[in-house]
Amino acid sequence: MPASNPQLIDLVEQLRRFHDAEYEAQQREIRKTWALPLAARVRKGSAIANVCIPGTVPSEETRKSIRQRLTNAGIEPSEEKILNNFRSYASLSPTVTIETPVNRSNFRAGSYVILHRGDPFNERESYPLVVMQDAGQRLTLEAEFGKNPRARGLSDGWVLDAHQPDLRWILHKALDQLLASQPDAISDVLINQQLPAFDPDRLTQAEALAAPLGFNARQREAFINAYAACSHYLIQGPPGTGKTWVLAHLATAFAQQGLRVLITSSNHRGINNALRKIHEVTSYPHLLKVGKQADADGLGEVANHENGPALEAVDGNGFIVGATCFALYTRRLGGVKFDVVIADEASQLTLLQAAAAMLAGRRYIFIGDHQQMPPIIAASHSDPALHRSVFEHLFIHAPGTRLNVTYRLNTSLAGFASSHFYENDFTPHESAATRTLHLPSTPTQYADILDPAQPSVFVDLRHSNSKTYERSEAHYVAELVAELLASGVPPHEIAVVAPYRAQGRAIRRRLDKRCANRPPEELAQVTIDTVERMQGQERDVIILSLTSGRFDSALQRASFYFMPNRLNVAITRARVKRIVVGSSHLTSARFDVPELQQWVDCFRDFLNSCHHITRLEPLKKNRPATASNNKATE
Repeated sequence: MPASNPQLIDLVEQLRRFHDAEYEAQQREIRKTWALPLAARVRKGSAIANVCIPGTVPSEETRKSIRQRLTNAGIEPSEEKILNNFRSYASLSPTVTIETPVNRSNFRAGSYVILHRGDPFNERESYPLVVMQDAGQRLTLEAEFGKNPRARGLSDGWVLDAHQPDLRWILHKALDQLLASQPDAISDVLINQQLPAFDPDRLTQAEALAAPLGFNARQREAFINAYAACSHYLIQGPPGTGKTWVLAHLATAFAQQGLRVLITSSNHRGINNALRKIHEVTSYPHLLKVGKQADADGLGEVANHENGPALEAVDGNGFIVGATCFALYTRRLGGVKFDVVIADEASQLTLLQAAAAMLAGRRYIFIGDHQQMPPIIAASHSDPALHRSVFEHLFIHAPGTRLNVTYRLNTSLAGFASSHFYENDFTPHESAATRTLHLPSTPTQYADILDPAQPSVFVDLRHSNSKTYERSEAHYVAELVAELLASGVPPHEIAVVAPYRAQGRAIRRRLDKRCANRPPEELAQVTIDTVERMQGQERDVIILSLTSGRFDSALQRASFYFMPNRLNVAITRARVKRIVVGSSHLTSARFDVPELQQWVDCFRDFLNSCHHITRLEPLKKNRPATASNNKATE
């Protein structure tokens, strides 16, 4: 039994209260939403009405198969027995497909939902599910074992609502283990704010390893210090600075020494991106992901395992394993220990998630950027530290290395982020600095907006929309995407970023209609997603649909919308062209909360930094533009 550590015991109890408060806040918000009329929930994007379940009665072919099976078993194949047999098999199916004429929800793959007959509070008549695939009017959902709604035999009259299951037991298990073992390494890093120390022999070894890898000065510093750190190290990776490339070389270098390396993040997407990058950069062979197959999207050629296989070293080489901190406390990877834990996108990891991951290892590398998206915190907590990510918590005392050369953004696109978020320590590499948009053919319309000489453009529609979708913006964005495609820009180099999924759906519908003559698989390559989902991604052309044109007194939504971290992510995805479509009325918002007003002012500064084009009649084509060149980007 380890010696008692009062500070660690206090931290564990604090994290337990934090975890409970987060769950309770989520439940209150869910139930508050459930209490709204269905029409209001649909407008809010938290529900889908008029849902039907196809295949709730057996087809003739299925009837024939069941009839034969019953006959072979010596059972009279009555209609009742055929239906009971069908429903029994349906209840055991792991998935259910639903259809709806209109889907304006905020659901996406991974969303927790509940299917019911009209009353989400009625647990006996409700089915908790997880969205596996969202194809608009058709969704595929994962069902709990033995609780598939197809077994009810009811096709119509269903409603799908947002849901939040109680998964606290997983991380409570981690806290119990932390309390039982009380490791000094975690106390030193998270509580005592110990500064990183470095092993002299590993410093020398790291310098030799780094020499042939083509690092710039800061990348080299980050690699060497992280490799040689005795306990932990931080690497801040602003947009396009190659943090995942450094991660790939670090993980491979550790594994080649026979060490077990865990790659973790707050979500599967971040883990998959990191593992795919390792495969692309170093081709390290002993590389795998542990998790559901449904969460393996984006892994490329990296193998996915539902449960962790044996991880013994092969010819002296260790394994690199990607998994969430949750997997470490379930049958998937429970009890497996690692030598090094690398937390990617650590600026989105809460202290609780970080502690759970750290418990599985001995040395910790935190890679992230606290100027980009923070963790999602639902409740209010008295201790400000609980609102911060583990990266920001550690950065205050030991900032580590900031990568400062972007290989993504050109000079015009990088200027605002450099001055407002990175203390002017964010510079384009010479290969990116002067890049401009290449248009194989001249645009027949919107030439002023698509002009390669103007990398950053604000198209001001001057609307006053206050909803989570805006039709004229959706129309205009679809027109711009269509013109980019017609001008020869590859579809996979175009992305549309919107603050709300409802707006993303509206844009997708409009684009599909506008470009009906193009193959669907081509249009599918045009990414349309939220800011959160675009972190870590880049394209030649990014179109931002601001959607909102005014805010009244809705402080919660305004805090979400104007958050500087979200703005930073949104404006740093583009390599050569950034088009912002929205309304200048947005920046006339006034709030009594000083911090929120500062955020609005930052937003206004950004829009003022763009080349300004006003379109008062946005749906008319080839209308002469009124250009007010407030100033081209720095």
